[in-house]
Amino acid sequence: MTLKKCDVCGGEIKDDSNYCVHCGVDLKDIEEKTPPTERVPVEKLFEASDEKKSNKEIPRFTPCQLKAVPFFHALFAYMLLFRGEALLTFCDCAVCNLSYREIYVYFVNIGEKRKLRPESKEIVRRVRDIDITAAQFDFSDIFGIFSKIKSTKEEKQVESKHKPTTTKNRKITIELDTSQLEEQIFHVIASERGKELIKRVLSE
Repeated sequence: MTLKKCDVCGGEIKDDSNYCVHCGVDLKDIEEKTPPTERVPVEKLFEASDEKKSNKEIPRFTPCQLKAVPFFHALFAYMLLFRGEALLTFCDCAVCNLSYREIYVYFVNIGEKRKLRPESKEIVRRVRDIDITAAQFDFSDIFGIFSKIKSTKEEKQVESKHKPTTTKNRKITIELDTSQLEEQIFHVIASERGKELIKRVLSE
């Protein structure tokens, strides 16, 4: 059996492998020649305050723990996380590494207007430079974070590009692709009214 080294982590893998068993990178992924110069600091967006970090009474959950428990227990844990009553931490296992990259790439794609995947070489390289075991994520301000990574300029571009049109039967139609529709939904959720509705649902 012929072995080769992963060009991202250096681990030994089979010569015909499509994915690295060590770092999870897609070996056939083609990186962009000119990636954006400005990067979204995802690792800092969710970092908990020093006060919460030092509070040992706040529960901590890792993605691998949430995956191992029954669904209802995991659902309760997610509710605590989004209320800010628990923190999300990570160990160095494959599940936690993948979960971190999934969170990371989601906000990179929104903030940098990219279409990367958790297995993309760029994402794997960027996350490998981060000590995920030291991360303690606080999701209580997740709706505010959505707003932070969207500039006023981008919002104006969306508004000017997609103006409503009136047809002969006086109906208004708006054309949006999937990614832009998702952005508009998050914009509504991040509003004060959206926050009130989410809190009402969680308190019921």
